[in-house]
Amino acid sequence: MRRLLLTGLLSFTHLFVCAQVLGGASSFNFLRLPAGALTAAKGGLVLCTDQSSIAFAAQNPSLLESTEGLLVHSSISFLPGGVKGYFLSGILTQKNAPWATGASVQFVDYGTVPATDAAGNTWGNFRASDWVMQVSASHSYLQHWRGGASLKFAHSGYGIYQASALLADVGIRYRDTASGLNWGASIRNAGFMVRKYAESTNTDLPLELSFGVMKKLKGSPFSVGLTLQRMQQWQLDSDALYDPQFSPIGTDNRRSTFVGQFFNHLIFSTRIEIHPRIQLYGGYNFLRRRELSWAGGSNGMTGFSLGLRAELDRFQLHYGRAYYQPGQSMNQISVELSIKPVSKGWKR
Repeated sequence: MRRLLLTGLLSFTHLFVCAQVLGGASSFNFLRLPAGALTAAKGGLVLCTDQSSIAFAAQNPSLLESTEGLLVHSSISFLPGGVKGYFLSGILTQKNAPWATGASVQFVDYGTVPATDAAGNTWGNFRASDWVMQVSASHSYLQHWRGGASLKFAHSGYGIYQASALLADVGIRYRDTASGLNWGASIRNAGFMVRKYAESTNTDLPLELSFGVMKKLKGSPFSVGLTLQRMQQWQLDSDALYDPQFSPIGTDNRRSTFVGQFFNHLIFSTRIEIHPRIQLYGGYNFLRRRELSWAGGSNGMTGFSLGLRAELDRFQLHYGRAYYQPGQSMNQISVELSIKPVSKGWKR
């Protein structure tokens, strides 16, 4: 049964992949936003870890873990320009069960935006927002392996322009608690448009193939991680970096070398356990630094991220901060609450 399910799932995803263009400009890029504060703190992408958090499953469904009772995760992010993002997820399973299932919803609110014509005349306001609903399932295999899949429905609305898409994620992870080695891989956002912004436009979805590895250093409080992002496309330099029309502050005429292109795919992350219930996180996203740096200017902490995780008995508080440009950063706060079942009802 498991083999039949896996074969059908891979075939389903293969049809999605063949139906869309790899790389290049795409719509629905809000799907790349981190769902949880710890993801933001570790550079924006987490594919493997030795810790549990429902938010990690938003990027690799195999990280959806079995838990005892109900586990709820909620998050709010504050992005530059007054944009806010909201994430809510829950999982209800039996502890150590082979199957784990969960559901989540993510909403990005851009607020009220002035509506203008081609000449710049304002003729009103409109609301702009993006959202995605997701259901996920994962299953353990042997001692160290777990696989998972997610099905998502995403919608984007900017005034009169509306678009929807059906997407799927597939992921695997390997975890060896004895050696402290973890690795994972995922194919995300493979799908097709249900409704386009305009029938005459061709819209690509942000398909992404990524790999990640993490190692807990034995006898120390440190863990280090390395993620390879967007591996479906080698060259990640944006053409806008070299076009004065899109980069009026100053253009960078140097295309990345082979080594530079390789580093554009890398995200470094680390975790420091300063207490059994308190951990510090850090990350560095090379691509973010490359895309958002100002040519000839000081770029400070652009590309860096940091965060904190504090645990109580059934309550966790997470904080993440990602630096986009000097004076422009994203702050994200997440809360996880575990509600365990008892014989006569539920309790915290």
